[in-house]
Amino acid sequence: MKNKGKILVIDDEEIIRSLISETLSIENYSVTALDSIPETTDYFSKNSFDTIISDINLPGKSGIEFLKEIRKFDETIPVILITGSTETENLLTAIKYGAYDFLRKPFPLSDIIVTVNHSVQKRKLEKENLKYKVTLEKMVVKRTEQLEIANKKLESNMIKTMLAMVNALEASDKYTRGHSERVTALSLMIGEKMKLDFKDLKNLQMGAVLHDIGKIGIYHNILNKPTKLTDEEFSTIRKHPKIGYEIIRPIDFHQSVFDIVLQHHEFIDGTGYPNKLKGYQLNLLSKIVSIADTYDAITSDRPYRKGNSKQHAIDEIYKGIDKQFDRDVVKILIEIKDDITPDSLSNINVIKKYK
Repeated sequence: MKNKGKILVIDDEEIIRSLISETLSIENYSVTALDSIPETTDYFSKNSFDTIISDINLPGKSGIEFLKEIRKFDETIPVILITGSTETENLLTAIKYGAYDFLRKPFPLSDIIVTVNHSVQKRKLEKENLKYKVTLEKMVVKRTEQLEIANKKLESNMIKTMLAMVNALEASDKYTRGHSERVTALSLMIGEKMKLDFKDLKNLQMGAVLHDIGKIGIYHNILNKPTKLTDEEFSTIRKHPKIGYEIIRPIDFHQSVFDIVLQHHEFIDGTGYPNKLKGYQLNLLSKIVSIADTYDAITSDRPYRKGNSKQHAIDEIYKGIDKQFDRDVVKILIEIKDDITPDSLSNINVIKKYK
């Protein structure tokens, strides 16, 4: 017949110890019987039991002291205390430290069987619950990891899709080709130097990639016009932030991404477009993209002029402090100017490392 559980019996009276051991053995329990309390930590690191039966009054260490020690490393194992005393204080102390039950001398052997059956069943259920809890926690951890991987893949695919849309927009004009990638790379360099947290860098990346997406709604003959724009044409160009915002509005982006697309042509002094917002009304990430966008516009070739030098771009941006550009962001641009190279602005890994 299957073993029903392991029981430890501790009693200094041999006759009681033997009676309990024989009774439980007949009931198919595996019984270990001791006449004194073992060295708790060492003994229980090598042996495990489903129930402990101990006399309260033992030579040297009492059953209650033993119970206290047991609870330091096992809060759930049932401990049944044998007592011939009616002292309420001892019983209350034992209950405080989680005694499962009490057997008062003299007790019928049938009480031992019933009490141990219940305690072992309780121990079994607790082990099963613990096993289930551990299994459930592992499943949750695994599922969370799977969701994180899936989310990263979705984010990566979204960025690739949006970047493909932007590249398609820019492909028709060799002078603007790669503009959004360069703006994104420089924006991230600035953001990293400003010690933005990971979430802000992710939003900065997405917003920078999409900042000119609204130009999809502008006629190519205006976008690619090699000569100076008329007032009417320039007014049309100014609509691209709002067009871009309307394009991405149905997508579940963070508000910062919407702000970048809508605000990257706003000025600190409130003279920008489309909503003439002032510095304190602007998202920091929008201020970063605004500077990166201007830097690339100045340093890139155009049909009507060659691209200017890095230093010329920085000088022009510096002149716009507190008018067009945020002072603190310009300061960071100047600090990283030696790191701004064609490679750093064209290397797609600068973008990928934040995915």
